[in-house]
Amino acid sequence: MTYYIEIIIDLSLIIFGIISASPSFSVIGCFLLTLSFISKHIAKENKKSMDLKEQLQQITPNLSNKISDYFCISIEISQKGDYRPLIQSNDYEKFSKILEKKLKSLMGNTPVIKISSNRFIIIEKFPDSKNQEIPKQTAHQENRTKEISDFISKIITEYNSTNILLTKSTIGTATSGYHYQTKTIEELIELAHFTLVIAKQRNLPYLIADSIIRYNMQDFFEFKQAFESKETLSEFTPYFQPIIDLDLKKVIGCEVFARWHKDSYRVIEASRFKDIAYEMNLMEKIDKTIIKQTFKSVSNLKQQQVIPDYFFIVINVSAMTIISTSLPDILKLAEESNIKPEQIEFDIKDKNLSNNIYKEKLNEFRAAGFRIALDVFDEENFDMHALLLQHYNTIKIDFSLLDEESDSTKNKLHLYDLLVNLTEYLKIKLLAKNIQNKHQLVYAKNLKIQNVQGNYFVQPMSFNKFLIFLQKYQTGLYMPMLSETYSNNIS
Repeated sequence: MTYYIEIIIDLSLIIFGIISASPSFSVIGCFLLTLSFISKHIAKENKKSMDLKEQLQQITPNLSNKISDYFCISIEISQKGDYRPLIQSNDYEKFSKILEKKLKSLMGNTPVIKISSNRFIIIEKFPDSKNQEIPKQTAHQENRTKEISDFISKIITEYNSTNILLTKSTIGTATSGYHYQTKTIEELIELAHFTLVIAKQRNLPYLIADSIIRYNMQDFFEFKQAFESKETLSEFTPYFQPIIDLDLKKVIGCEVFARWHKDSYRVIEASRFKDIAYEMNLMEKIDKTIIKQTFKSVSNLKQQQVIPDYFFIVINVSAMTIISTSLPDILKLAEESNIKPEQIEFDIKDKNLSNNIYKEKLNEFRAAGFRIALDVFDEENFDMHALLLQHYNTIKIDFSLLDEESDSTKNKLHLYDLLVNLTEYLKIKLLAKNIQNKHQLVYAKNLKIQNVQGNYFVQPMSFNKFLIFLQKYQTGLYMPMLSETYSNNIS
């Protein structure tokens, strides 16, 4: 009984991780959660049979010496509509046994291994491994995977005609490549599962690992290994992106982003490492490192008199960092850097406002003078409850989703127009973020949004480059894109 309770708890963690993520939930985050579940319970589930490694050794002797001759097909059966592994039940166990039997019949001498109640792996050798070119290998994997996917879909359809068991299959297929060369069968299986998770994220029935997926997988293990070193924390640094007032044509603030200067030559964005940092309980330390360096940098800018007194900073931090941060400590740090609390704005996500402790902490920060920015506010990430709570001072609207001409853009612009009117009524500041091109700038201008930010003006930059930028445009931003005539209207 304890074993099944442990499974349900772990599955709940997986469900929570996926539901609490953005619409395009994190690939590595989901991978870590499912990998944690699998690694914890595979041994227990296979007590009645051989250990997975022993099965592989018996089925494919000396496989590790010829790993590039093989490809792995990772199969997962899950509930339609989400990606939760199916809770074990008598009905599902019956289906699982039927599927296993039919898969083995389909594959013949090719090994099919059941590694959990809803997961199977197939290890297959390329037909002509000695003379196989990469395009031919990819085509063979594609054909084989589609065949298996269609085969499983047919079994599911047949079973659902007599049983209430809505299921779907997702498949990830992989072989060794130039990026992330698999040296063991276990690494090959992990790569196939990683590919499966990406297939889920893209809502695909199956996916074949390409060079980008292998590269991301290689990064995953490199990052995790690097995070085990205490020196890694010193490699994180803030990057600054100007926030521009369109009326004043001046830089009035900046948003701060965490960057990892890895190996002295790679600058890695937070989206690439944050999930591994969360997994290893390092995100709070990284956030606090960024906060300290940011305050020090802004103090430096003040001393050099390149920013106005009303200059403010927006800092991206995790919910757990907000909860764990001591208000007296952050006030002291701001005072030592000669920064007023009202010049500091913490960037939050609306999904985190369901946490009562988090909401209480935000109110505590706001009462002390700090500001809160709600990010990102659009029709794809819209929480009416969060809007009504008003635990924030600024709403940030994402303009990167607006293309030049489409019905979708028109619908978004009508929503944005309503939000502009609402913020005026509530006396809340509005920021148009992620402006990538002229058309998006035109839309922001026509909506009479005063404050804008995005790569169309300049990308996030290191402190030294940001200092040069501020010195150059200290008296005003005389950029062509800010002086053009605006004619696009919402229709």
